[in-house]
Amino acid sequence: MADKKSVSKQNKTGVSWWKETFRKHSKSEYKELFARGLVQDEQANRVYPWLYMRVLGLCVLIFALFAVVVYLTSTLIHDGAIQFFGYPSLITVAGLMLNVPTLFLLYELYPKKDFSFIQLCFVTVICVVITAVAVNLGYCLLIPQNEWLSVLWTVFLEEFAKAATALTAIYLCKRKGPLFGLLVGGAVGAGMAIAEDMGYIFVASWQQNSVDFGALLGVTALRSFTSIAGHFVWTGLIGWAFAKFRRPLINIKFWLICILSAALHYIFDFPYGAIFILTLALSFGVGLALIVIIIKKERKAEFAQAVAADNQSEPDVPAESGAN
Repeated sequence: MADKKSVSKQNKTGVSWWKETFRKHSKSEYKELFARGLVQDEQANRVYPWLYMRVLGLCVLIFALFAVVVYLTSTLIHDGAIQFFGYPSLITVAGLMLNVPTLFLLYELYPKKDFSFIQLCFVTVICVVITAVAVNLGYCLLIPQNEWLSVLWTVFLEEFAKAATALTAIYLCKRKGPLFGLLVGGAVGAGMAIAEDMGYIFVASWQQNSVDFGALLGVTALRSFTSIAGHFVWTGLIGWAFAKFRRPLINIKFWLICILSAALHYIFDFPYGAIFILTLALSFGVGLALIVIIIKKERKAEFAQAVAADNQSEPDVPAESGAN
């Protein structure tokens, strides 16, 4: 009970979040995080997220190292087999740089210990592969010439493909709770963002047997920043709604969330360039605010439910009888 009281006190301020993020963690804490879901544990996960920041630092460091290596080899070496040997690796790390830490953050925010990170990665990879194949086949079938319709088709195709795989995974995993739906949906969205970011970075930076480092760094920075409120938010909202509402496929609330998610995606890709920054900021701000509010409220509800369950499981202690 003392641990629960200390956690509740820490929750009153965001300072504790940052202290937990940057303090030194023991090997047992690493083991605990990666052992979640592998052994039966009914207790709630009350640990502040912390590993995501270390993963972010590692990804940035690896990206910087590969960027230096590719710059040197592309400048000093003139052998085609070696000159751009590290370029695919650089693109891969660029796509992973912010999306993988986001995946870790989502998992660390999940308030239960009934699903392991290994399971989450396995589900994410399968769903993203199916989603990517479906999306590319959809583009083979139709690419509207009208720019507005093209964006609309992109939104429908990508959101439908991601939602279909994510919701199937949520159903098959047989876990309960709105935040589990958000976890799986957000993970599928983050995985899709990795594949998409790699494509954008490659197209922007590869210039006829040379690498445009300005474009590579610029697109990497833009895609990394906007991924904070991109695919993981849109699919996360749909996954949350699917797990939140009863009989979701015939529930108007679920479909309204789907429409909202698609609208955020459309505004994000808004084809009218004159107000691109405004529409991007609108989609970014609304999406990020929604996901933060939902996670905060759902975690609070989950913890309250866990405390109530703990209180019910505690045996009643008989009152001490007075002296005769």
